[in-house]
Amino acid sequence: MRTQNNSLLLLPLVVLLLNVFETRGAGCAPSGCDLGSFCGVDRVCRLTTCSNYYEFENRRFTGFDEDNPVALKCRTIAENSPLNPGLQYGCRGMEDPIAEHGYTRECSAAPSPLAEYTCYEMDASTNFSHFIARVNSLFPYECPDDETGYPQYTYRNIFEYKEQRYNR
Repeated sequence: MRTQNNSLLLLPLVVLLLNVFETRGAGCAPSGCDLGSFCGVDRVCRLTTCSNYYEFENRRFTGFDEDNPVALKCRTIAENSPLNPGLQYGCRGMEDPIAEHGYTRECSAAPSPLAEYTCYEMDASTNFSHFIARVNSLFPYECPDDETGYPQYTYRNIFEYKEQRYNR
């Protein structure tokens, strides 16, 4: 959005990172990291969690500064909207999953005055009983013939980094 005269041009930079099970990085090992982990900036395979991703993923995606680290603060939240479910059970496309469970943990940090990192994941205390009951009530569930090995469970974290830049 451009304003008149000597006003500043505000350019929000939003990077939405969906990490579905596997993130591979160059250098940790020729074959990358195991399922559910990623190759950090320190070239160590790390579990894909909000805190690991914040500190060890590419810093331009998280804003983390090891010379001036800002702590990541996490809190347990009520199960959030299934618009962005963390856990799903269904067929390959997952466009219409059989069962879904929203995130129950939110982590955030403001690594600079103009940047914010937010991540959603499942809290260790999450109660999955209603999710499991839904899956069991539909068992066995048949997917289309071309989807051998499905239905499956899918878990993902959502990472979001926003940075505002001012240009003249």
